[in-house]
Amino acid sequence: MRLSQFSLCLLSVAISSQLYAQKPSPAFKEQESSDKTLKLSPIVVTATRTPKTIAEVAGTVQTIQGEEIAQQAGAGRKVADVLAQLVPSLAPSSGTTSNYGQTMRGRNVLVMIDGVSQTGSRDVARQLNSISPNMIDHIEVVSGATSIYGSGATGGIINIITKRADKSKPVSFQTKLGLTSADNFRRDSLAYQVGQTASFSNEKMDGFLGVDYTSRGSQFDGKGDRISLSPWQGSTMDTDTLDVNGRLNFNLTDKQSLSFGAQYYNDEQDTEYGPDYSYLQAGTQPSYKSIKGWNLDKQPFTERYAFNSQYQNQDFLGQTLNVEAYYRNEKARFVPYGYSKDGVNVKQSQSNVDYAGIRSTVQSDLQVAERDLKLTYGLDYDWEKDHQWSDYYTPRALLHKDFITI
Repeated sequence: MRLSQFSLCLLSVAISSQLYAQKPSPAFKEQESSDKTLKLSPIVVTATRTPKTIAEVAGTVQTIQGEEIAQQAGAGRKVADVLAQLVPSLAPSSGTTSNYGQTMRGRNVLVMIDGVSQTGSRDVARQLNSISPNMIDHIEVVSGATSIYGSGATGGIINIITKRADKSKPVSFQTKLGLTSADNFRRDSLAYQVGQTASFSNEKMDGFLGVDYTSRGSQFDGKGDRISLSPWQGSTMDTDTLDVNGRLNFNLTDKQSLSFGAQYYNDEQDTEYGPDYSYLQAGTQPSYKSIKGWNLDKQPFTERYAFNSQYQNQDFLGQTLNVEAYYRNEKARFVPYGYSKDGVNVKQSQSNVDYAGIRSTVQSDLQVAERDLKLTYGLDYDWEKDHQWSDYYTPRALLHKDFITI
C-alpha cells in the first residue's frame, strides 16, 4: 500500500486584546516584596505558536520541566511511561513500544518534537517511542481540542522540546549512568543506560550534542515467570535503543536567529522468546506465556532520521516572523500476528514514512480604540509519502502442542 499526500493550510487569524491595558499584567514582570521574589509565569509556544506566558493563554497548559522528567526517567523507561506519571489527563502507558490507546480524556493526542508533528496519515502509534527521556529539556502539554497545528489534536497536544546548550557556561558536559532490575534481580532482567551530552556557548553561536544508549532485559511477572511480548503492540523487553541528538544556534543579529537540529533514533528488539501462537489453532485469545525458540529474519524495530531548521526575525516589517522547515524519515516494523482463517498463517508488516513541510507564523501588535491587539497569521505546507507492506509466514514445524515456530 502506497500513500502520497500534501496539505496546504492557512493559519486561522487569532486576535486577542487587553480590556484593561492601563496597568501591565503581574505575569509580565517580577514582583518583589520584602521577604521573597515571585517568579515569572513560564513561557510556552505550543498553545499559540508564538512565545507567551501561561497566564496569557486562555486554556489549560502544563509545562513539565527537565528536573521532573529526570526524576521519572529511570534506566529503561520510555517517554510514554514518564508522561503517564506527570500528565493527569493522559491514559496509562501500555508498557509496549506502542502508545496506541494512550489518549487524553479518551481523545487522540497530537505528539510533536520541537513543534514538528510525529503523527502521519497512517498512524503507527510510535510517536512516544521516538526520543529518549534524557534528550528532553521540557514538555509543553495543551489540553483540549485545537487545530492550530492541523488535524489530530482532538484531545490536546504534547510538544517535546529537546535539550539546548547551557548558555550560562562556555563549555558543559554531563554524563548519566543507570541500572534497573526486576524484583527477582535476574541478570537477564537488568536494564542498562549510559548517556553523554556536551555543549558550548558564546555570543555568536551555541551548540549541543547528546548520545544516549539503553539496553533492556526481559520482563517478569510477580511469580517470576517471563512475560511474553504482545502479538499486536510488541514489547520493550530485550531491546537496544540508541538516540543521537544535536543542535546549532546562530545569533545573526540582535533581532535575528537561525537554528539547525538533527536526530537519529534506533530502537530494535533482539529476543528468542516469542508469543504463544497456539491461539491461532485453538481460536482463542493470546496468552501471556512466553515461548523460547522465536526465529525471525527481521525483529520489530523503530528507526528514524529527523532534521529541522528554525528562523526568527523579531523586526520583520515591524512584526515577529517565525519560519520552520523539517523532514523526517521513519521506519517501523511490527510483531507478527494471526491473519488467515485456517489458523496457521501470520503476517508481519512494516511502515516507511517520509514527511516534510514548512511552517510560517507572523505576529503583529496593533492598537485599536486604545486597546492593545495581537494578530497572528501564517501559512503551512505539509508533504507525506507512506509505504506499507506485509510478509507472510507459514509454520514449518509444530514443536509443542502449544507452540508454532515461524
